Amino acid sequence: IYIGSSIDLRKRLMEHLRGNSGNALLAEFLAQGEAKVRFRMVDSEWRSVERELYRAFCSSFGVPPQCNRMSP
Repeated sequence: IYIGSSIDLRKRLMEHLRGNSGNALLAEFLAQGEAKVRFRMVDSEWRSVERELYRAFCSSFGVPPQCNRMSP
């Protein structure tokens, strides 16, 4: 699981696939085809939505998402 935000999702995914994102674990999952991408479009307050999703994951599972290197 990775929770993040991007203005250009296609560009961001390509950065992860090329290993340019600094997130080796996520790049590995994407390269091996072991990742599914789900997205939610948000017009405003995107930062708070991202934070809310991250906190909900942490409270549900007791740990941060495996591929997130830091909290939003």
